Order: sequence, then structure tokens, then C-alpha cells
Amino acid sequence: MSFGKAFWALTFVAIVAFLMITYPSLPEIVATHFNSRGPDGWMAKSSYLQFGLVFTSLMNLCFAPMASESLARKIPPSLINIPCKKYWLDTNPDEFYRRLTGVIALSAGFMNIIMGIVYVVVWGYNTQRLGLEMLHSIVWAVVGLSFAIIIPIFLAFRPPKDDLPRILGD
Repeated sequence: MSFGKAFWALTFVAIVAFLMITYPSLPEIVATHFNSRGPDGWMAKSSYLQFGLVFTSLMNLCFAPMASESLARKIPPSLINIPCKKYWLDTNPDEFYRRLTGVIALSAGFMNIIMGIVYVVVWGYNTQRLGLEMLHSIVWAVVGLSFAIIIPIFLAFRPPKDDLPRILGD
């Protein structure tokens, strides 16, 4: 199993465990949506747990076909947008699809982390472990984390240094 797929599985299990472990400590009515002044949306505790488990599972199921190498090979090259695509598809397609599915799995893991942060915020606010001022910082952390996935994509699809002159035409 690749690092990306192991990371993805671990983050999914961590979210499910967090939801199950923190469920008893939540109040019967849970604040689940927030604006800059505080909560503006609520739901029943049991509905929150059901929504969290179903939504997280569905989001992960959406990534599953894309993280399959055999299905990834069916994606038309015109729909693939990565650095040095021509190099990878022309010289080493097997390595390209291995890396592509690894990056997709890593992306799913990052998505799980962002979802986990959302669940931590909801839990922290409803149990008075996080104040509203902390929520603003967490929102910016999520935005920063969202951009962090770009770096592994560029690193994964960087061609070997020996081939750079040929790719760049020097």
C-alpha cells in the first residue's frame, strides 16, 4: 500500500473514531454552522453524528474510483492537468499512474484532515473547549492546509533532473 493510500485510510479511521468518542460529550442540540458572530445553525446530537459519518463516508467513496490505478488509466489524457504531462505519459506511463493514484489518495487524506478540523471545531465550541476567537484561527489554518496539497503534486510529478534538459528543449 502506498503512503498516500495508508495516509488516506488512517485519516478516515481517525475521523470516525473522533466522532464516536466525542459523541457522548456533546449537548442534545449541537451548533453546527457558524458566522463571524457565533453559531447560526443547529441540529440534534444524533443527526449530527449520522450526518458526520454519512458525509465523511460518501466523500471518501467519491475518491475511491479515482485512486484505483486501473480506473485512472481510463481518464483521457486531455482531462489530466499536471506539470510535465507529456513527459510522464510518453516515457513512463506506469510510473505516472502509480504517482497519480498516490496523489489522489493523498488529496483524499488532506480532505479528511480538513473535515476532521471542522468536527473538532464543532465539538470544541459545543463543549466550551474552544472559544469563538479560536474558530477564526482554525478557519485560516484550514485555508492554508487546502493550499498545502499543491506542493506534493508538484513534487510527485517533477521529472528526474537528468531529463530536464530534454524536456525543456535545451
